[in-house]
Amino acid sequence: MKLTKRGKLILGLSLFTCALIVKGIIDLFTLRQRTDLLTQLLAIAQYFGFIAMIVVPDLIERRMHFHIPDHVYISVAFFAFLALICGNGLHFYRLFPWWDTAEHLVSGVSLGFIGYWLVEVISDHSSKHTFLKAIVAILMALGCGAVWEMCEYTSDGIQGTNFQRYMKTGRSVLKKGDQPRIGRDALYDTMKDIFVDFGGASAGVVIVLVYKYKKSD
Repeated sequence: MKLTKRGKLILGLSLFTCALIVKGIIDLFTLRQRTDLLTQLLAIAQYFGFIAMIVVPDLIERRMHFHIPDHVYISVAFFAFLALICGNGLHFYRLFPWWDTAEHLVSGVSLGFIGYWLVEVISDHSSKHTFLKAIVAILMALGCGAVWEMCEYTSDGIQGTNFQRYMKTGRSVLKKGDQPRIGRDALYDTMKDIFVDFGGASAGVVIVLVYKYKKSD
């Protein structure tokens, strides 16, 4: 059976991620410190999470005969690659301080695409109430961003991680001697992420509206 462009993308990314999983498992046997082991296990778990995020939507499409637009699927896959593969898996959060902001911007755009598409599906692709659809899509994206921050906060409290960057280190798994941020500075990462999510979602919705306007001409 001939693969579609999306099928080739899924296959390529899955093979690349499987190679990272194998390497990650091999590296586990060379690590000695507990924090390094936790970091590696977290990376491997996120590799599996990435594979699920790119495969499950395609399976849903095939089983339920439910079409997911290419721009929605590609934006989700791109965000997942930035966050799960590059961010924590390849330690880009630590190597590039701006990586988290870039990832949240992309996630905002992706959520804007998803939100507007879902509103369109619910309204049976009616051409009415375009402005209201845009507002709902942006609010939906902000809601998803808030849930993400709740998950990070919960993980930081239960597992001792540093996803909300309340510690001065750029690592996601804390080590002894890491220093906490003080006062308003401790809130900076979370609030920055929310503002960037809003900007990205707004940009995503504007892109969709411009595309629909040009298509209707």
